Amino acid sequence: YPLLGLIALFVAVFIYYQTLNVLVLIIGAVLLLLLLGLVSLQLQRSHKTLNQANTALSKVTRELQARISELQQSQAQLVQSEKMSSLGQMVAGVTHEINTPLAYTRSNTVLVESQLGQIHGLVDACAQQADYLMSDQAVDEDQLAEQIGHVAVLAQELRRDMIIEEMRELLHNNISGLDQITELVSNLKNFSRLDRQKIASVDLNEGLDSVLIIARNELKYKVDLIKDYGQLPPVRCSPSQINQVFLNLLVNAAQAIEQQGTITLRSRAENDQVRIEIEDTGKGIPAHIVPHIFDPFFTTKDVGEGTGLGLSIAFQIVQQHGGTLSVDSTPGHGTKFVIILPVASQLVDEPDTAIPYLAGVN
Repeated sequence: YPLLGLIALFVAVFIYYQTLNVLVLIIGAVLLLLLLGLVSLQLQRSHKTLNQANTALSKVTRELQARISELQQSQAQLVQSEKMSSLGQMVAGVTHEINTPLAYTRSNTVLVESQLGQIHGLVDACAQQADYLMSDQAVDEDQLAEQIGHVAVLAQELRRDMIIEEMRELLHNNISGLDQITELVSNLKNFSRLDRQKIASVDLNEGLDSVLIIARNELKYKVDLIKDYGQLPPVRCSPSQINQVFLNLLVNAAQAIEQQGTITLRSRAENDQVRIEIEDTGKGIPAHIVPHIFDPFFTTKDVGEGTGLGLSIAFQIVQQHGGTLSVDSTPGHGTKFVIILPVASQLVDEPDTAIPYLAGVN
């Protein structure tokens, strides 16, 4: 019987521990379920928070896109304003350039008009003689001789004064003057349409010459111009914008020359790039100012004489074309701006494309 008692005790202990393990498993399962419930609840809360954050982010994104659109429009207006400001500085000179051919064209026209009177007299005399000869009246030899003599005198005067040749030369000069006016007006029209960003493959040497016509009056009284052009491949760019860069740099170079100096324009092809240099012998830029000259609204000019956007916009235009604009200046000796542009730009022909945000403006 003691052995049976031990066996019974062992079985009881075994059953007890098995029951205890089951209870532990049940308690563990319950705790695991509670933990999973808490995790699920936390995930639901996180999901809700994430949805709220996404909604807020979408709202912020829309607002940011609206602000970017407004900024692009403002930048386009600033660029247009700067271009028109540059053109405004050229107006007086361009007016003079237009008035000069207009003045001699008018003078030539008045002179041609007076010479036409002499020719009209000869034609009229010839017509009278022809009418007389074709009439049924008897030919009066004295009157006929008088008419022929009158025509001969007029013809001799015309040959002596070379009126026909002079008229031809005057009219040729008129055509040349009108061509000059047409060229000036065409260049002004191209420069005034900054918003038209037509992308094309162009010869930048021709662009430089076009800008020189616009800025001619600004340069001709105090600047000796040197053109050192190389053979350039066509460059894919926005001609209107690149011409604006040339104009801004040329005007700055002219304004840096106080009395008399030289501006040198150089162009070279370098591998898959084109290098344009605009160098002047003006007063130069102090070293502490050079790092800031491309900053928006930075200017050393007096109030009302500059917007401080010209060089900044030029920098952004060149950068948008995948190029670089740099400056090297020595006070008292002059300044050289260097433009490097890729021949094959990745620009897209989109009329409403705005220039990227201005450097330093958030």
